[in-house]
Amino acid sequence: MALFRIPCNWDYNLLDILDKNKVSSIYGMLPSHVVGGGRPTAAVPKVTQEEAEDFIKSAQEKGFSFNYLFNAPCLDAREFKEEWRKQFLEHLDWVLSLDIKEVTVSVPYLIEVMKKRYPDLKVCVSSYARVNSLRRASYFEDLGADDVTIDPTSGPRNIKGLKAMAEKLNIGVTIIANGFCLFQCPYAEYHGTLMGHSSQEGHPSGGYYEEYPFYNCTLRKLTDPTEIVRAGFLRPEDIKQYEKIGIKSFKLVDRTRPTDWIEKTYKAYVSGKYKGDLLQILSFPHGFLIYLYKMAGMKDAPVFPKLLNQKLDGFLEEISNCDCLNTDCDKCDICRKYAERAVEMPEGVEKLAAILEGTLSRMNFG
Repeated sequence: MALFRIPCNWDYNLLDILDKNKVSSIYGMLPSHVVGGGRPTAAVPKVTQEEAEDFIKSAQEKGFSFNYLFNAPCLDAREFKEEWRKQFLEHLDWVLSLDIKEVTVSVPYLIEVMKKRYPDLKVCVSSYARVNSLRRASYFEDLGADDVTIDPTSGPRNIKGLKAMAEKLNIGVTIIANGFCLFQCPYAEYHGTLMGHSSQEGHPSGGYYEEYPFYNCTLRKLTDPTEIVRAGFLRPEDIKQYEKIGIKSFKLVDRTRPTDWIEKTYKAYVSGKYKGDLLQILSFPHGFLIYLYKMAGMKDAPVFPKLLNQKLDGFLEEISNCDCLNTDCDKCDICRKYAERAVEMPEGVEKLAAILEGTLSRMNFG
């Protein structure tokens, strides 16, 4: 049976919509801490340490496990300084004092430190570690990791690789189901690093960063419908197919979303079916694009592309027979063919694209 990891937005109503028999854990962290995580402090709901303790206790009382995040992919080499280590271990000890049994980490060094100090702690490898092959996953298994989350920029399309990992590894394999990363995204590592630094206490950035990777990634999708279909998502209907190749664990994103959105997304994937615009439950940034649109002085409402789920029937079966990681997309017709069927680009989408182009031009000293 498929189990899901659910993003924590610190809303108690979230606990009432989840079925503990279908949720492996709820994941989250304070808005910032010494290691940092995968979302900017400015973008996630504010919560104090005391409020977090109360929420985690309530979740545990309802039968949910809590997975605490230490998953920033870069620590600026501060991890080897005594003062930083002291702060890290103090925070880790606080986390485990809450009876938390599992954490998520990106940096291999921290995996070894945690496993040496707490051998029974379940350590999950973050998607920011970019695990995209059996060999890479095996290295993390050797380090002591108990689970790996697959790189969302390539992993969901690597069907043969996923099957090999499920068959060979003695640890868990998790896929982000509703991610929407650009396939083989060239901005991914940079994006993760920026977000990690923006959630680290004491970092020189002070929590500030610009969404240069996001602007580029989204612009490509707004100007090329094929990139929408190529992106690293699973349809709710795909869950059973991934279960057949041995994948039982799925993660839903993300922690910046309101409870009603998380509920809609969770119910779609648990039920294994969804009708309508798939972008409504994928990690497509409607909210942030609305903000950019208004900031650009636009008075009308922005127009978004749509991805019609029913018209993607058969897509997974076709790409399962394709070596996506080693195939020239210009010579493969599958994603383009489904984009023509399933992607709607209404008049007005070009306005959003123009705003992103203008923003990038200014950032690039244009």
